[in-house]
Amino acid sequence: MRCSWAPTFSVAIPQDAVSGLYLVRILRGDNVGGFVPLVIRDDRQADLLFQSSVLTAQAYNNWGGEGLYSDSDDNVPGGFAVQVSFDRPYDSDGGSGQMLRYETLMARFLERYGYDVTYTTNLDVAREGPSALLRRGAFLSVGHDEYWPGEERDAVETARDAGMPVLFFGANAAYWKVRLSDSGADGNARVVTCYKRRPQDDPQHGTPQQTGRYRDDAIGRPEEELVGTMYESWLLFGQSWTVLNPDHPIYTGTGLRSTDAIPQLVGYEYDRTFLLNTPGRAAVVARSPVVDAEGRTSFSEATVYTAPSGAVVFGAGTIYFARGLDGARRDPRVERMAANILKLALRLDVPEPLQTPGAPAAPVPDAQWAGNVRTIASGMMAPAGVAQLPDGSFVVADASAHRIWRVDGTGSVHPFAGDGHESGSSTFDNRPGLQARFFQPTAVLPDAAGNVYVADTHNNAIRKIANDSSRTVRTVAGALLVPGYADGTGSAARFSDPMGMAWLDSTHIVIADSGNSAIRSLNVTTGSVS
Repeated sequence: MRCSWAPTFSVAIPQDAVSGLYLVRILRGDNVGGFVPLVIRDDRQADLLFQSSVLTAQAYNNWGGEGLYSDSDDNVPGGFAVQVSFDRPYDSDGGSGQMLRYETLMARFLERYGYDVTYTTNLDVAREGPSALLRRGAFLSVGHDEYWPGEERDAVETARDAGMPVLFFGANAAYWKVRLSDSGADGNARVVTCYKRRPQDDPQHGTPQQTGRYRDDAIGRPEEELVGTMYESWLLFGQSWTVLNPDHPIYTGTGLRSTDAIPQLVGYEYDRTFLLNTPGRAAVVARSPVVDAEGRTSFSEATVYTAPSGAVVFGAGTIYFARGLDGARRDPRVERMAANILKLALRLDVPEPLQTPGAPAAPVPDAQWAGNVRTIASGMMAPAGVAQLPDGSFVVADASAHRIWRVDGTGSVHPFAGDGHESGSSTFDNRPGLQARFFQPTAVLPDAAGNVYVADTHNNAIRKIANDSSRTVRTVAGALLVPGYADGTGSAARFSDPMGMAWLDSTHIVIADSGNSAIRSLNVTTGSVS
């Protein structure tokens, strides 16, 4: 999807503009408009080189109905587009891409305390190579930095092996290998290619230019060899960072002790160690128990290792790390941890406001434990939501099985809706229940007539299972596999990972729109969302 629009407006960047993350706001005469993200670079030497993850923002961009996570026209084998273009707006966050989610939080922290930082993008790192990196002290990858071309991976590893610290204040970094093409006027690529679902269809399959996951045998460069950890799964809500190895320099001055927990710092994707196959011995400094979006238990882990070159490499193991540095979840202990990492990597002084110990971990609250627990039903994969039908039986949303089950009075489990395969295609909407498909449903809500509303979380939609002879499934609000934030009626509304639901009154459902941090209202009679 490319917009070959004739230019009607331009913004002049002053030669003395300060390097940083910017948003240009564009308004029409009727005050309707949006943002355009802009990264201003310079060539000066600096302590820190902060990379903005523009490739990941573009991969998730669904403007025009096509992206590396969507194919609204159902015309691409495998269900995802294989190429995306920078020549189009961003459809999320008011047009800002993903800049406001994590990167601006880290940037505010660094600039608040006077760190010497300059900014770049994946595209520039891939084009300029290691020489541009080595003019700076340390390389920073922040938040969600999932898509890397091979040239970037080569450049960062070369810089590390030459002694440059590499600091991953995020998770799921360098997961997908992409190919860049169609250079623009500045020399940076305009088109990103990645064959995700069917890598064998890549015309460059079997060559050094092939795309796919770095860890797959065909490419053979697991992320862990660079980062120290690598992606395992994603979470439906933030979970706690749990301290391990409290004597490590990362925790100096924080007041944190072994097993102390920092709430909601782990998410929404996390990493862990697999083989600990790093050039230097890795120290695990956090091991945080998690329950992922499919109900599986595991750990998020953070690591620090020193490469043979002397370069320090930090992997936070959580995309949400920057949330502890600024905004509503700002935590002085996390700020001190970040300052300690920069001191360990480059011997930078800890800013004076952060030199006093952080607040101690909050005590574990007392709880009234249940006196008796018994199992009613079992055998499901990852039950995430349950509700009672008017006849006394239960319906269960199974996120991992992509199905809705019914549990009868004897505890027997029966298929209710969904065929067990994930899908965001409209081909499987308006279908009998057992022929329909969901994508990680997490909540169910019956009405008095026995119809069941489903929060089809990864499809970003609210579905309805009708109480008819075939239990017909149809979408009542949102568009399948199209995330966003928009009020509207039916398919014009947009959600981002809707989860819990409850009745507000006889015609309105309130919905926890988790990805938008909002509570939405759905009129089930009209389909209107507000």
